[in-house]
Amino acid sequence: MLAFRQLMPALGMGGLTEKGIALPILPWWNAVAINDVPAQTEFYSKETGRLLQTLIRDAREPEQVTRLLKVWRNRLSYRLVRSAEEAKIALSQADETGTTLDFIADSLAVGTHKTELESAIEQPLQRILEQVNLALSQADTQPDVIYLTGGSARSLLFARLCSKHYQVSPLSVGMILAPLPQALPAGQRLFSAKFHNPPPGPKSANYTFRACDSPPVMHFCMPVALITSPLENIFVI
Repeated sequence: MLAFRQLMPALGMGGLTEKGIALPILPWWNAVAINDVPAQTEFYSKETGRLLQTLIRDAREPEQVTRLLKVWRNRLSYRLVRSAEEAKIALSQADETGTTLDFIADSLAVGTHKTELESAIEQPLQRILEQVNLALSQADTQPDVIYLTGGSARSLLFARLCSKHYQVSPLSVGMILAPLPQALPAGQRLFSAKFHNPPPGPKSANYTFRACDSPPVMHFCMPVALITSPLENIFVI
């Protein structure tokens, strides 16, 4: 996750106490884990507020940890992650970009190079591809098209990585730019229209339209899966 890898160090992640002990990393992870309800609940708890006050007292660079405390006080997690999403989009057309975080501290900005983005998304992308491969294996067919949804769908870099791996053309980017609750019904309308009269063969068999790590939520007469992760949502047809 780009927000975690690139932005959190400017908020004190990776710092040390005056005694040379590493600061616990969990508060910084929870701050940007916006798709993880327990993580967000823990981050915005009173206990975390007290922990951050203690870390500020003990840190070698307390002014940086104070920035995380401001995120906690003003509930800025979504805005922080959105800034990272905008950086992903910018890096689709440039080798480097700057992310302004002046809503946290005056003149605060973080530079990111395209290679740093590639490194940040490598592991999440592999997990996504594993889920896509599982869906394709269960369907016993190859996709006709892949729809990328959500903020990262605007990233041409992410689209190229998926297109290269599956060699699917066309790869429809940003067809459903919506978070999961909106993407599910939108996907139902799209796929129901596209496959209203499915041809005989593998695509006419019942197959679950599902969310990764969730119980089945929709069913269609085609091999379709919605793969979700903190990085991206992918529809595979």
